[in-house]
Amino acid sequence: MGLAFFITAWLARYLGADGYGTYVYAIAIAELTMLFWSQGLKEVVIREIKNAGDNAPDVVAAGFRLMISGNLMLFTVLLLLTYTAFSTTPELSLDNRLVIVVLCGGGIIFRAFEAFELWFHAQLKVNITVIVQFISQLLFMSAVVLLILGEASVVWFGGTYALQLMLAGTGFYIVYKFRHKWINSGRDKTSKVNTDNAIAWSLLEKGKYMILSRLLLIALLSVDRVVIEAVSGTESVGYYAAAMKMVAAWLFLGNSVGLSFIAPLTEAVGDKVKFRKLSNSMFGMLVWISVPLALVFSIWPDELVTLVFGMGYESAATAFLVLVWALPFLMLHEGVKVWLLARNRTTDYLIMLFSTLLLLTGLMLVLTGYYGLFGSALAFVLSWVTALHIILLGISKQSREVVFYIIGAYIYPFRWLYRRF
Repeated sequence: MGLAFFITAWLARYLGADGYGTYVYAIAIAELTMLFWSQGLKEVVIREIKNAGDNAPDVVAAGFRLMISGNLMLFTVLLLLTYTAFSTTPELSLDNRLVIVVLCGGGIIFRAFEAFELWFHAQLKVNITVIVQFISQLLFMSAVVLLILGEASVVWFGGTYALQLMLAGTGFYIVYKFRHKWINSGRDKTSKVNTDNAIAWSLLEKGKYMILSRLLLIALLSVDRVVIEAVSGTESVGYYAAAMKMVAAWLFLGNSVGLSFIAPLTEAVGDKVKFRKLSNSMFGMLVWISVPLALVFSIWPDELVTLVFGMGYESAATAFLVLVWALPFLMLHEGVKVWLLARNRTTDYLIMLFSTLLLLTGLMLVLTGYYGLFGSALAFVLSWVTALHIILLGISKQSREVVFYIIGAYIYPFRWLYRRF
């Protein structure tokens, strides 16, 4: 991920702020249209695999069928929207954004294959899928470097985005099949299909709020770019995206911690002492991974942005100085999602994200108009701080409980030292 970050920075230098803005804007549209479906089911599938015992392969197979069917339907919608845009506005035929949107959408279809990765997460064998991710990232970065050296146009880089998802998805399937040849059970075909369908409907019922929540989350991480593009143009989107990239590059740490805690927390729900201990550990880890990073980055924002993205991105430094303080709250959000899922309070998570989206959109429209990129970054941070410390307080008793875990996480290292010394 670290190497991919610097390759992306090289790409941003090569494309320039306007070209990079076009690239990330198109990806945001494709992800907003499609990504929520399969990604919204991930945590639920992990939980159900953990609970299924020997029937875990059936859950994996049903989860894949549910993800791939939804992704194919959404890609069809994306194609229809793109065709409509082309046919009604002929001048858009030269708009690279729409071409990249379609390419990225085709790649997102393959994220359904991540259903096979989730078995390893449920069994805490993530090291196996890391190998697949590493190989796909390495091939993706190699393709990006070759295209930069070959002075390719921005459309080709949309193809590399799709290529990376295809490689990772098929890799997960191959590894799962190799490790678990018993994926195809001895039941007759009709019985297996009926079982898979029943499990798929069960997953859809249990995961419906998480699917909607993922849509809201993707909207939360995309609406800022849409508003900036409308107010200031794609060049400003490029500056903002560069600043956000330096923050978002580290979110895989929070996501990894959250995914690793799903199975233990689900198992410990009935044991209050163990559940509380695990919750404190999870939130404490998330805060004290992210706060030191934010402190270091905030000391030299101008120098870091210039070093990574080049002299053409100086305008991103101010936004980066503000956005870096969103990092602890974005990581805490991963913990909140997992904690509420383990407690079967997915409706609380949905309400929190919907309220945050409304707040962020309002703040972005006001603050971006008055203060430019600084206002956009400030709106983003304020929205997440409010979500985790105020909005959660008013949703339910369980959501109020998680706020106290968040507050306790700020002093987690001191409590840890006190218990030992």
